[in-house]
Amino acid sequence: MEIYRVIGSEVKNKGVTQTWVVNEVNALDNSINLTNNKLSAILSGKRRIAGEEFIALCRVLGLETNNFVEKEKTAS
Repeated sequence: MEIYRVIGSEVKNKGVTQTWVVNEVNALDNSINLTNNKLSAILSGKRRIAGEEFIALCRVLGLETNNFVEKEKTAS
Protein backbone atom coordinates (compact mmCIF):
# COMPACT_ATOMS: atom_id res chain seq x y z
CA MET A 1 0.00 0.00 0.00
CA GLU A 2 1.25 3.47 -0.83
CA ILE A 3 2.53 5.57 2.04
CA TYR A 4 -0.04 8.31 1.49
CA ARG A 5 -2.85 5.76 1.79
CA VAL A 6 -1.50 4.41 5.07
CA ILE A 7 -1.19 7.92 6.50
CA GLY A 8 -4.66 8.88 5.28
CA SER A 9 -6.12 5.73 6.78
CA GLU A 10 -4.48 6.49 10.11
CA VAL A 11 -5.89 10.03 10.11
CA LYS A 12 -9.37 8.57 9.62
CA ASN A 13 -8.85 5.78 12.18
CA LYS A 14 -7.75 8.25 14.83
CA GLY A 15 -10.74 10.48 14.11
CA VAL A 16 -8.63 13.62 13.85
CA THR A 17 -8.99 16.43 11.37
CA GLN A 18 -6.43 17.44 8.79
CA THR A 19 -6.17 20.79 10.54
CA TRP A 20 -5.24 19.02 13.77
CA VAL A 21 -2.57 17.02 11.95
CA VAL A 22 -1.15 20.17 10.32
CA ASN A 23 -1.03 21.99 13.66
CA GLU A 24 0.67 19.06 15.40
CA VAL A 25 3.26 18.61 12.65
CA ASN A 26 4.09 22.32 12.69
CA ALA A 27 4.29 22.26 16.50
CA LEU A 28 6.95 19.53 16.23
CA ASP A 29 8.96 21.49 13.69
CA ASN A 30 7.67 24.79 12.37
CA SER A 31 10.26 24.77 9.58
CA ILE A 32 8.20 22.04 7.88
CA ASN A 33 5.49 24.63 7.25
CA LEU A 34 2.82 22.06 6.44
CA THR A 35 -0.48 23.57 5.32
CA ASN A 36 -3.95 22.12 4.87
CA ASN A 37 -3.50 22.35 1.10
CA LYS A 38 -0.18 20.50 1.20
CA LEU A 39 -1.58 17.78 3.46
CA SER A 40 -4.66 17.40 1.28
CA ALA A 41 -2.46 16.99 -1.80
CA ILE A 42 -0.31 14.43 0.03
CA LEU A 43 -3.32 12.40 1.19
CA SER A 44 -4.79 12.36 -2.32
CA GLY A 45 -1.51 11.20 -3.84
CA LYS A 46 -1.05 14.41 -5.83
CA ARG A 47 2.06 15.52 -3.93
CA ARG A 48 5.09 13.60 -2.78
CA ILE A 49 5.87 13.53 0.92
CA ALA A 50 9.18 15.13 1.83
CA GLY A 51 11.34 13.19 4.26
CA GLU A 52 10.87 15.57 7.16
CA GLU A 53 7.11 15.65 6.53
CA PHE A 54 6.99 11.86 6.54
CA ILE A 55 8.85 11.59 9.83
CA ALA A 56 6.73 14.28 11.48
CA LEU A 57 3.48 12.74 10.21
CA CYS A 58 4.53 9.36 11.58
CA ARG A 59 5.39 10.87 14.96
CA VAL A 60 2.11 12.77 15.18
CA LEU A 61 0.04 9.75 14.16
CA GLY A 62 2.00 7.22 16.21
CA LEU A 63 3.24 5.27 13.20
CA GLU A 64 6.60 3.49 13.12
CA THR A 65 8.72 4.50 10.14
CA ASN A 66 10.34 1.05 10.13
CA ASN A 67 6.98 -0.53 9.28
CA PHE A 68 7.01 1.24 5.92
CA VAL A 69 10.50 -0.02 5.09
CA GLU A 70 9.57 -3.61 5.92
CA LYS A 71 6.41 -3.45 3.79
CA GLU A 72 8.40 -2.15 0.83
CA LYS A 73 10.99 -4.92 1.18
CA THR A 74 8.36 -7.68 1.18
CA ALA A 75 6.53 -6.12 -1.77
CA SER A 76 9.62 -6.33 -4.01
